[in-house]
Amino acid sequence: MTVWTKIEPPPPEARYRLLTADDLAGRPPLRWRVKGVLPESGLAAIYGPSGCGKTFLTLDLAGAVSDACDWFGRRVHPCSVCYLALEGEHGISNRVQAFRARNGADRLSRVRFIAAPFSLLDVRDVPDLAASIIAAGAAGGIVIIDTLNRAAPGADENSGQDMGVLIAAATELQRLVGGLVMLVHHTGKEQGRGARGHSSLIAALDAAIEVTRDGDRREWKIAKAKDGEDGQSHPFRLEPVEIGTDEDGDAVTSCIVVADDQPAAPRAPRLTGANRIAWQAFVGALDEQGSEPAPAVVERMGTRALSRVVHEEAWRSRAYAEGISDGSHPSARRNAFSRARRTLLDMDMVCTWDDHYWTGPNAPAVPTATSATKRDTSRPVAPATPRQSATHPFKGVAHVAPAGRVREQGEIGEQDVAGEAEIF
Repeated sequence: MTVWTKIEPPPPEARYRLLTADDLAGRPPLRWRVKGVLPESGLAAIYGPSGCGKTFLTLDLAGAVSDACDWFGRRVHPCSVCYLALEGEHGISNRVQAFRARNGADRLSRVRFIAAPFSLLDVRDVPDLAASIIAAGAAGGIVIIDTLNRAAPGADENSGQDMGVLIAAATELQRLVGGLVMLVHHTGKEQGRGARGHSSLIAALDAAIEVTRDGDRREWKIAKAKDGEDGQSHPFRLEPVEIGTDEDGDAVTSCIVVADDQPAAPRAPRLTGANRIAWQAFVGALDEQGSEPAPAVVERMGTRALSRVVHEEAWRSRAYAEGISDGSHPSARRNAFSRARRTLLDMDMVCTWDDHYWTGPNAPAVPTATSATKRDTSRPVAPATPRQSATHPFKGVAHVAPAGRVREQGEIGEQDVAGEAEIF
């Protein structure tokens, strides 16, 4: 008798594969486009405030990647680059000319530029752009969208829903062409809070570069790196390059990025309230009532003439006159001055010995001989050199204040966004 065996159908293939630690460890390591900065594929952004130089930096990055040049000392694996210059064709043209004038006429050979309008919100634009990139043989490289704002007309960047649509569109573009899609973006009004708009953007990125500016000094740092080390900063400067003349015969210039290895100048301490008034009073008293230290004071300082000094009573009287405290009781002014004096000593903006005070190592340059209006500006001011003195009671070794441009008595720096004045 024949016995029929029922054959069970194979179980359906599992939708989710469960991986072991060995499976994960055996996977190939992350592949970098710019070592430690940008991965070979994914979604990235470079962002910073207006005028910080992020577009110049982005073009410099594109040139390094396309021409297989190290970028700020980091190894590069070359690829094609497609650059959407949505901020204007004329501006990017000048920048390209400046880059090639300084780095060589054969540079940027693998970069393709697009100056036509493009929107991540238009359902036709993403597949059409992908088709053009693939047809040009530029798939699998880097696609730069400069800027996200220009590629999102009418979108509310602060809306999670709108930002989600933009992220989905950029992700779809990356899926179609492969490689890395990089968005050039702005910071908000509060620069320290990072990229402008909804936080979902940063969360979706595989890598991010933040560009900042402090006066003429600029730097970029790794704000986010996939399996990389973030937070490393790299200073740079913009160097002007003449690229021709206009119809009136005037020079036409643009800029290139140059790595800047010079250390940043120390930032002057920021003072507010009674501390600021005390510092202004010190500057005024030193200018008008300061003198070379008496021999007995010099002997106790343990050095030759350190700098001009002012007696505490002269400083205190001027601080009172300039309104260091709104309190009506004499103790209020006395306590306010005492606290501010201690703060300036702790900050090494002033140093003291035997009730005499002089400028400390962290002090901005101040008039020391005559008022600024009386100073002879026809002779250059030699930089002051540190000279060791006796250690003052609070910390450190006193130095002559660094020389710099002369400011009028009590002049204050530019107001910051919080309304606090920054002392130069």
